[in-house]
Amino acid sequence: MSSARFSPYHEPGLNQLAILASFLFLLNAARIALDWLFYAGMVGEMATGAIYGTPLLALLTDDWQATFRVLGDVGLLLIVFEGGLTIHPTLLLSNLPLSLAAALTGIVTPIALSILLLHLAFGYPLLQAFAAGAALSSTSLGTAFVAFRNATETARARRASTGSGRTTPASLNPKPDAPTDSLAARQPIQTRLGTVLVSASLIDDVVALVMLGIITSLSGAGTLNVKDTTFSWVVARPLVASVALAALVPVLGHYVLVPAYRKFVCTAPRDVDANQPRLHDGL
Repeated sequence: MSSARFSPYHEPGLNQLAILASFLFLLNAARIALDWLFYAGMVGEMATGAIYGTPLLALLTDDWQATFRVLGDVGLLLIVFEGGLTIHPTLLLSNLPLSLAAALTGIVTPIALSILLLHLAFGYPLLQAFAAGAALSSTSLGTAFVAFRNATETARARRASTGSGRTTPASLNPKPDAPTDSLAARQPIQTRLGTVLVSASLIDDVVALVMLGIITSLSGAGTLNVKDTTFSWVVARPLVASVALAALVPVLGHYVLVPAYRKFVCTAPRDVDANQPRLHDGL
């Protein structure tokens, strides 16, 4: 006899509701407090999650933690998508060498230090030391976007609460006659510094994911001969997939998505700021 296809309802207990309610409340309270103090609201959220989660108090059940992880992945995708829409394409291309240099520094330094410390000093296998360095070389792109957004929202709220007559110190404003509501204050991600930081984080993430794919393939391949064709394909497969994706996505966006966007969405734009970059400007 087959089991019924339905989702049974289990009424949660009062203690479970209290734990979940306090977790959601403290999550927002910690974010707001650290946003106001240090522009680091995500640190408060992570600290609250670590306290309530498995590492410390383990107040949240495994099912709740799995649900929050899935919601976090969805939120991360939305944050990265939103950040990609706000990046200025002209600044991205003009500062690409500087972004590559910053990304290369963020990739090579953790791997080199990990190999020196773990492999040479403590005798761990080279692959494990390389994997640890590759894990540390990944810069959270979502964290960068959230930090920029939190800084923008907090600065805007402070300007609104203190009034528009607040002046900027001369040491922080190279142009004394410039308005306080500058581009750096309104949208720091569209400045040169913001573009370099975000693009370097993006390159770090992509390279780290490629290295993670290679390490995962090597660990799951078992004992393979280095001269074997299968071993070569195991190493090259993540690289081939990444290069193919990087080559096909711009072509698809330029010849398919941009014409469809202009035809069906951007038909009669109104009240559009001329200085605001559009989705298809970089394509």
